[in-house]
Amino acid sequence: MSYRVQFSNEAREALRALEKANPARLQAFQQRMKEIAARPYAFGRPVDRINDKRRAEVAGTVTVYWISQRVVTISVVTIVHTD
Repeated sequence: MSYRVQFSNEAREALRALEKANPARLQAFQQRMKEIAARPYAFGRPVDRINDKRRAEVAGTVTVYWISQRVVTISVVTIVHTD
């Protein structure tokens, strides 16, 4: 079972900027998010000791996401480019 991935408005803006700056990195990001969607707790680390809120390095970004088990969804809330 794979989780559905949704993005906040802020995360979508960061993805648009990434697409303009580095399309190859965007593809790597999308591929890695598919892997995370398959096993969201296997990636990143809990934020503020909240296991369902994770921070992970994803294709040269720092990405924060929430895991919602009941609705089988990952909500990406922020994406920060590391370069």
